[in-house]
Amino acid sequence: MESAGCQRLEFKVLTHAKQTLQESREFCSFERIHSDLVWESPYKYLLQKEIDLEGKSNSIEILEFICELKKAFTEKKEIFLRKYGFGDDTLTVHYCGIGVPEFFHKAISHLNNGNGYVEYNIYVSDEENGGVVLPEPFWSWDRLDSNGFLELGITEYYIIRFQQWTNSFCLVDLQENTAFYWTKDYTKLPEWERSFPFRDILHYFIVNSEHKFIVHSGVLGIHNQGILMPGRGGSGKSTAALACLDSDFKYCGDDLVLVDISKMMLYSLYNTAKVTKEQLELFPQFKEMVYNSELLDTEKAQIFINDFYPEKILLKVPFSVIVLPKYSGMYNSEFNPSKSEEALKALAPSTIGLLKTKANHLKKMNLVSRSAPVYKLHTGRNLSDIPLKIQDILAQL
Repeated sequence: MESAGCQRLEFKVLTHAKQTLQESREFCSFERIHSDLVWESPYKYLLQKEIDLEGKSNSIEILEFICELKKAFTEKKEIFLRKYGFGDDTLTVHYCGIGVPEFFHKAISHLNNGNGYVEYNIYVSDEENGGVVLPEPFWSWDRLDSNGFLELGITEYYIIRFQQWTNSFCLVDLQENTAFYWTKDYTKLPEWERSFPFRDILHYFIVNSEHKFIVHSGVLGIHNQGILMPGRGGSGKSTAALACLDSDFKYCGDDLVLVDISKMMLYSLYNTAKVTKEQLELFPQFKEMVYNSELLDTEKAQIFINDFYPEKILLKVPFSVIVLPKYSGMYNSEFNPSKSEEALKALAPSTIGLLKTKANHLKKMNLVSRSAPVYKLHTGRNLSDIPLKIQDILAQL
């Protein structure tokens, strides 16, 4: 990569930034970068195209950085490709120099329907095992906000984030549907990251979509009817989901799920059930299935449903009803109609907290909360009664 990558340009007008980025798309084509063409400085390339760069900003620096990043991930690395379903689209993960780590693969191993029309790509590696060293950043670290985001002023094109608490970095090109995920040592990532890998990147890929988004919720399905069960941690959605495994219901997720409101469809993202040590006592049959049993004093128990109940996995289901579970302490469960405002209260806080999402996401969650009937489910101690009461709710529709 030529030293022209150090060129720094400034915008005075935001529209100039957008125009320059659009003009430079030809160079930033990942097909071209990954081909046998010479690695050429985007700055010089744009000059050759007689594009006026006077008064422009750091958009060129971003392109330089992406080129160097792609080269660092793919040059002289053994790359394993795995395709997964991402809603009705395809997610291709390029594991660069690290094999196919169970840490990233296990929770999404059930998404074997990766043959959609739109393809999203994630390049994954680390320094300790994959030998990938991040290129020199073009920004100063004090420009990151409290959540690790770099404010570029052109977030409709790129998202850059460094998470200090996990020592991980990601860059997402929203127009190319391509992301790079790097960490110092993936084996040192927190255990809970195993339960929902790439969740932030998947959220970023569709952050500007008007109809697709990720929410913190459980989903069950039966007879082509999907039940969205939102709620903060401890609300009882995981208990309700696990209680239904021994019934005719199928499992779509109990933590983060994908919603396409234009299709009124719910999609599975992760096959990981997570319960507290205390909740696990309610399900003695699942104790032998806990993946991280040695960490239960500090972590929730992780049960990978696809390992033990692959026939119960549901990849997608039509969106029919919202059920708000809450433990009541009674013996049997009860339910009653509720309001869309209550559904939004259950959906929004935990989703926003997990994904660090923005106002447009809140609008989409508000739309979801108003798109289906809402019921409160007061779950009781008799776990076998929970699926029966949910079936009774469906009978009301």
